[in-house]
Amino acid sequence: MDYLPAERERGITINSAAITFGWNDHQINLIDTPGHIDFTIEVERAIRVLDGCVTILDGVSAVQAQTLNVWNQSKRYNLPKLIFINKLDRDGVELIQNYKEIATKLKTRPLVLQVPFFKSDLDVLSKESSEFISSLFKPYALNFDDSGNLPLFLIDPVSMKILAYHPEKKTNMSQITIDIIRPLDTNDPSYFLWDLAINARYTIFDILGGLDSEFLDTYFSDRIDGNPELVQIGCIKSAIRRQTISCAITPILLGSSFRNFGVQPVLNAIVDYLPSPEDRSTVYGTTNSSHLSQEGDSKKDTHKQTEGKNIKTVGMANNYPISKSKNIVNVPLSSSEPLVAFVFKVVVDQKKGPMIFVKVYSGTLTNREIVVNSSNFGIKERVTKIFQMYADIPEEISQITCGNIGVILGFKKTRTGDTILSTNHPSLKSFDLSKVKSNPNFSPQGNWDSLGNQSFSDNSDSGSTSQQVGMVLHGIVIPPPVFFVSIEPQTLSDEKHLNSTLSNLLLEDPSLKIYADNEGGQLLLCGMGELHLEIVKNRLVNELKVNARVGKMLVSYRESVCNPSEVNYIFDKEVPGEKSYRVGMKVNVDPLSEEQLLDLNSDINQNSDYIKLDNDIFVLIESKIGSRSNKTSVQKNKEHIEGNNLSNLKLGKGTSPQSHSSSLVNGVESINDHVRRTVLNAISASIYQGPLVNYPLTRLIVRISEIDLFGYEPTNFSPVRLCTRDAFKRALESAQPVIFEPVMKVYINCPSSSVGILVNELERTRRARIMELDDQLSSDGDEFVNGENGAAGEDSDFSNFFVPSSIGGEDVYSRTANTMSAPNKEIVAIVPLSSMIGFSSALRRLTAGSGSFTMQISGVSPVDSNTQKEIIKEMRGY
Repeated sequence: MDYLPAERERGITINSAAITFGWNDHQINLIDTPGHIDFTIEVERAIRVLDGCVTILDGVSAVQAQTLNVWNQSKRYNLPKLIFINKLDRDGVELIQNYKEIATKLKTRPLVLQVPFFKSDLDVLSKESSEFISSLFKPYALNFDDSGNLPLFLIDPVSMKILAYHPEKKTNMSQITIDIIRPLDTNDPSYFLWDLAINARYTIFDILGGLDSEFLDTYFSDRIDGNPELVQIGCIKSAIRRQTISCAITPILLGSSFRNFGVQPVLNAIVDYLPSPEDRSTVYGTTNSSHLSQEGDSKKDTHKQTEGKNIKTVGMANNYPISKSKNIVNVPLSSSEPLVAFVFKVVVDQKKGPMIFVKVYSGTLTNREIVVNSSNFGIKERVTKIFQMYADIPEEISQITCGNIGVILGFKKTRTGDTILSTNHPSLKSFDLSKVKSNPNFSPQGNWDSLGNQSFSDNSDSGSTSQQVGMVLHGIVIPPPVFFVSIEPQTLSDEKHLNSTLSNLLLEDPSLKIYADNEGGQLLLCGMGELHLEIVKNRLVNELKVNARVGKMLVSYRESVCNPSEVNYIFDKEVPGEKSYRVGMKVNVDPLSEEQLLDLNSDINQNSDYIKLDNDIFVLIESKIGSRSNKTSVQKNKEHIEGNNLSNLKLGKGTSPQSHSSSLVNGVESINDHVRRTVLNAISASIYQGPLVNYPLTRLIVRISEIDLFGYEPTNFSPVRLCTRDAFKRALESAQPVIFEPVMKVYINCPSSSVGILVNELERTRRARIMELDDQLSSDGDEFVNGENGAAGEDSDFSNFFVPSSIGGEDVYSRTANTMSAPNKEIVAIVPLSSMIGFSSALRRLTAGSGSFTMQISGVSPVDSNTQKEIIKEMRGY
């Protein structure tokens, strides 16, 4: 399904790709996602709309660091999962290690549904049994000599069948199934097959019986009386399905997709065990409280408010924070209801224009229909065409029904994370959509913002002025960028093409950000990692033919302070075009520790007086203002209020401009509240340029108090803004500012012989701290598999999962599938992100190409004084 030239050239998945196909009278919508950490946004937006997952593990590497990252992403959405252990044809596959890591690292209960039988297992069988195996497959012309490291066949204890494969045949024709029949005599040469299968059934039933009371009642009913041979296949599959959907177990299947071995059971398991859209839990949207109060009796609406629930933080709508004042609305999963659809991906085609990938949660989306984008002012969009995708090949269809995904054309102002509603949706009935005007300045990130006005936000696009109208579904969480490069056109004539191309890239990839550096006069392209920006750069130059200069890779540093500071400041200057004003205030700035950050985040969710801005900055503004008058008419301040529209106020997670506008009542606005909002606006605009080298600020507590207007009734609030900016700047300068750098948790897999030289490289030249040094293959694997090694999680025992079976008196899993070399080592280290630039080349050189690594953001930490001097010198040039 990889179709981009860069994907085929590098042999990796970069973009998620969708395909719809039929299997066993069912329709499956499949989304293939990347595995690299730099493209985590592709995983995030795919699992946002999925009903279940198939996790594919490399049988040699087992659970890798990025496997764990993606697994945790899917757990946030409570997605049921299957696991397919792939690449059984490779040298070094160790099933014990795979099962152990699935239980201990992924913290799930594996349910092994297949028993592999390898060619080496023939050596421990009797001569008669070996001849029986040969005769069993002789009619099918299977050549076991060509099987290599693959199992000869799989035993399926659920259906009591043997599964073998013709690797050279098509998927729907390659599988051979043979029933396992109980021999009358235990000395029969085929008895070992029956023994393997029935013992595997016992173990499956033991796990299901401890979780599923309905299955347990059936198993010990008078008719079956604990006899595993009498349990119907349908009964077993139903129990596995119930427990899979509830995420109590994870079925495990085996095979090799390259050799077309074991693929069919995976497709069967998707149909049998993973949920359809109607099996998934209830989907919720959110609306504004004020809107619901205007709707009248919400109980008459199909999309009714969930009674008694007031949401604090549900997630993101079009990457914007959901306010504490939002209300939960139930979305019925029915084709007969009004349309509710979610945009999870946008691809800009050079000929077709924006291709909008949607999942329909309610109703039916039909061709030529006019719909409402409730995430973007309620603008109307017309569907001109609808496609079903087969990777990059579209097939035109007439509609997308409830629970399905598809692609629509014709939308011009819709982005990833937007919610699409039908014009008759109940949540829109109080809005006059005829008065809604399209935003003429629409772009994926608004206009290019300066570093002083734009957030490096992990959750919100602060530069946008989109507004919710009606109900929205929670959006997609976008992680913060950590690398950036400068980019500029070669000539002035190239600037227009560069800007339009960048705009299209931002529409496709929300994890990309563009900022304008006012001091340097450059555009800064920010992304998730080296590979991410390298791919974007290659697309710009080679595929999209942009004539531009791209600078070297840089790290997105932050600034903070070491010490608390307090500044009493009086602004006493003449504002241009106005008389002289005098404003005073006290500003306290304190560094924020990890413990304080956790406490404040918790307080924010409990309606704290603190306001959270981007980059973990918390602001507390005293409500009392020192002034002789506390109210003025809106008419007196109308021009100023309109010039400082609340929608332009940049706020962080847990707050919204609307939540600070309640002071406007019956045409009268409190000067106190207006001053407080002006102060907040000034702080919000100042946190993106620190005092050292203009990096964005992070991890601060800012307290504003003793605000004094010295008796005047302002009609111009510029003095308040200027006073706040200057006082905040002075407070930062006196608090010993320091540069913070992103640090990564790095997992390195390498041969044992390379450990010493890699540890030396990490500690001496890359400022790393080694956290762990482990064997990839643990020596206690047999003990764990046999249920003697305890639990996988803190409170759950997942150790009872192995299939108790033996061939010739030897545990079938106590031998590796193939001859193994010495186990690899895993090095876990904390490394500054700047030190990881170029590490992939160094790793290849030091391990002769046999090492690999993955990394994930671990947080930020202050740099040492020498590193700080080097960074300042590099940025300032002196």
